[in-house]
Amino acid sequence: MNVEQAVGKCVTLVVTNVENDDDVHVFAGLLQIRDGHYCFVNEEKGWRVQLDKEQLGRMRPVEGDLRPILLGAEYYLPLTIESLPENGQDEVFKTGLKWHNPDIKNPSNPLT
Repeated sequence: MNVEQAVGKCVTLVVTNVENDDDVHVFAGLLQIRDGHYCFVNEEKGWRVQLDKEQLGRMRPVEGDLRPILLGAEYYLPLTIESLPENGQDEVFKTGLKWHNPDIKNPSNPLT
């Protein structure tokens, strides 16, 4: 898929907790280019997630019946989240996304 086609369009992040496959969150925003990097952005909620080539390679168009479930987005990007190791704070970056699950020790986990 050509990522350039998705710039400025509504994209959902479909984020699965790798420690619990039944724990999935969907976040809607726009794909934008900021400071030369592709980013998932939702200004209203204060979300900004920089995306790398490997992550962008997983982006797919939303098929008709899935559009309502994926918050009306034209594209979706599957990602995963997991708990941080005890000394893993150096790898954390702020996204603004909130994970409301008591099984996750730190809601500011990096997305992979």
